[in-house]
Amino acid sequence: MQIEIHTNNPAALWTKIKKDITAGEVKTWKVVLDANKTEYLTHTPEQWLNKALLIPSTAISPNRLILKITWWTTSVPNEYTKGLYIGRFTEELLEHYRNDFSKLETYA
Repeated sequence: MQIEIHTNNPAALWTKIKKDITAGEVKTWKVVLDANKTEYLTHTPEQWLNKALLIPSTAISPNRLILKITWWTTSVPNEYTKGLYIGRFTEELLEHYRNDFSKLETYA
């Protein structure tokens, strides 16, 4: 499962999302790092914390920020949890970043 956000500058959008999470503008998400300093997003309500992760990447032709579901090796989420993460973060994108993208797609 993943979200693809079509935007002129995917790296700038990712930076903006992280800044807004750190500043508390986006309240129920946080950036977490693994041992290699790879960045992920996780949902912060206790029942969802670290149950799944969103890992960012970028692509061109067209330019887009991609957030793909992944997880810690010790905990494989079920399909419901994966879908919840995709749905909840899609809500955040529509609420806070609607002017930063031209198209939003989600994939199972």
